[in-house]
Amino acid sequence: MTAQGDSRGRKAWAAQRLRHPVVRGVLSLTGVQVVQLALPLATLPYLTRVLGPEGWGAVAAALALGNLAATLPEYGFSVSASRTLSTLPPHDARRAALAAGVVAAKGLLAVGAVVLVLATQLSSRAALASGGLVAGACLIAAGHGLWMAWYFEGAERAGAFLRVVVGSRLLYVALLFALVHDPLHAARVPILYGLSAFVTAGLALRLMPRTRTATLAEAGRVLRQGWMGFVQRVLVMTYAAGNVFWLSLLAPPAEVGGYGVAEQTARAACLLLLPLNRALYPRYSRVAAGAAAESWMRHTQRGMAALGVGLSLALFAAAPALPWVFGAGYAAFVPVLRWLAPLPLLVALSQFWTVQGLMARGHDRAAALLFGLGAAVDLGLAVWLVPTRGALGMAMALVGAEVAVTLASALLAHRLISPARS
Repeated sequence: MTAQGDSRGRKAWAAQRLRHPVVRGVLSLTGVQVVQLALPLATLPYLTRVLGPEGWGAVAAALALGNLAATLPEYGFSVSASRTLSTLPPHDARRAALAAGVVAAKGLLAVGAVVLVLATQLSSRAALASGGLVAGACLIAAGHGLWMAWYFEGAERAGAFLRVVVGSRLLYVALLFALVHDPLHAARVPILYGLSAFVTAGLALRLMPRTRTATLAEAGRVLRQGWMGFVQRVLVMTYAAGNVFWLSLLAPPAEVGGYGVAEQTARAACLLLLPLNRALYPRYSRVAAGAAAESWMRHTQRGMAALGVGLSLALFAAAPALPWVFGAGYAAFVPVLRWLAPLPLLVALSQFWTVQGLMARGHDRAAALLFGLGAAVDLGLAVWLVPTRGALGMAMALVGAEVAVTLASALLAHRLISPARS
């Protein structure tokens, strides 16, 4: 009877832990990231072989430009609005006003994102290869910018968002295999990806509480509150997602395609850290607002570092498989992936110190300075190294930027946060 009682006790303890909001949030957001990463990675070997390095390079440039422009309507609401929402009671009327203001602001900024993509075509150096690729970049810029992930993260309802992402991404993959069979179909890739982002945004809006029509004053208020988050987002995207596009300005499409495959593989490992960060962010924000810290919080830094080490080692060990997975034309980019292998560890540490250590406590300007340092180091090293080393130089620039951000974030976090609160 005692053994049975102990077994029931362990099961009850495990069930209680699984019902914890942070655990549920981590599991749901991990599911979102798995869908976000696993499905595109599952299609990537198919696309690299069908389109070839040059065709895939043109597509990668369009995807990168669309994601860069999406920074405008994303605006950093995942920092400002999510933090505000997490501190409001569940039935507070201010929640509806906040949601209405963000939806209105995103709609206005999505138009600006499309204009931004079109404006890049005025430069022959930055122009994409075809009108179809430009249209795809526009759809990605507006569609991804309209995502409402900030609401589900702040409200700790990530499971609902997971179901939306699964449905839209499965639709994207099915259409991709059905409609893309030849290098001439390259433009269909960003177009389909952008359309799936619109589907995700529309379904997420239906799951949010109904809100009244927002006024321009409310939209302006959330824009003012999120301004520093927007600055952070722009700076992060400059070196975290923009390198493929910057490389397209300095190197031929085949070089861009090879680097894009290596970086996307490395980023897939880094993005597995994102669910933990986003699930922890509302909790750390409440602690910063005056709530008591929970006992498990003292283990999060070591846990993230251990996860980062494991992902970095796995990435380095998997590098020789790059040509086997994506095609023989990518064998030359194995050293690029090995150079990028430290990224998960660097990102794990820097994200903990910047997101949970600084941003959750409202030190947004300090975080922006860190990201500005990363952008400056990345672009400076890229201009110096890419002309002679190509894709390998771009990888060196990115790792150099992440090292600078990690070291600086550690110094800032320890200086601005007392040990008792960290």
